[in-house]
Amino acid sequence: MRTKSILPGIGLLLLVAFVFVWVGCSDDESPSGPTQGSETDTQFLLIQDQINEYLDSTQAVLTLGLENIVQLPTDTEEVVNIHGPMGPNDTALYSYANGWHVVYIAKYATNFNFSFRDSIQFKNGDVIVETPDPLDYLHFIQHWNLASNLTDQTHTDLTRYINLVYDNLDTDTATIDGTNNADVEWNYINGDTTITATFDMNATATDVNVVRSNLYGWVSGCPCSGEIDMTINEAYSADDGTNQASFNRTWTVTIELDDGVATVDILSNNVTWHYTYTMCLIS
Repeated sequence: MRTKSILPGIGLLLLVAFVFVWVGCSDDESPSGPTQGSETDTQFLLIQDQINEYLDSTQAVLTLGLENIVQLPTDTEEVVNIHGPMGPNDTALYSYANGWHVVYIAKYATNFNFSFRDSIQFKNGDVIVETPDPLDYLHFIQHWNLASNLTDQTHTDLTRYINLVYDNLDTDTATIDGTNNADVEWNYINGDTTITATFDMNATATDVNVVRSNLYGWVSGCPCSGEIDMTINEAYSADDGTNQASFNRTWTVTIELDDGVATVDILSNNVTWHYTYTMCLIS
């Protein structure tokens, strides 16, 4: 899964400037209905960058779930071989119980700590099976966390919660439904100025379809159709040594998927935006 250590798409000095300008300024809501937002609106550009990054990582998430069909480890040694090298304080575990394969990794480095816990279940004809041959159903759950240890400088902490069901895996088109949430906490530190920006993204995938490759099987999570409904709770707190400020805003996002292209509709404070974004190519 891709990660970034800064807020993309906008300069740090610009971010510092407009966070303090935002505070105390409210958006006027039109009683006659939503109005079209400006594509140069700085708040929109920040959210757009977060949504696009989310879409890029979502394609990787869908693929990650499918990869369990062909490369799920069967013991702890295989976990180490796949996710190594391991440090002296790192942990790698595998278990299978009650129909669930569980893989756990925790790594501790100078700059960051990283961990994930995967739970995978296979079914064929509503019967739980230990091995994915044959299968028509896959349940993939992941708790994922990246925490920076560089807390005295600009840094980012990331978490993700994935709970997806892949159905119809005995056909050429799999259907994916479930939850794919992401939380970003970005901390800017420069002299007396500190800004904490959080983006709490709660998303539900509905009838997202991916197609099996005739030659390589389930190797791509690039969606050919489906919908993702998302709520983003955005919050800022800032301190420049003289002034303190805080800001909160909620964004409602509807994403229609068509052959790897996302059509994105955003609504916030009775203002709307619309754009398309190519997240992957159907192979």
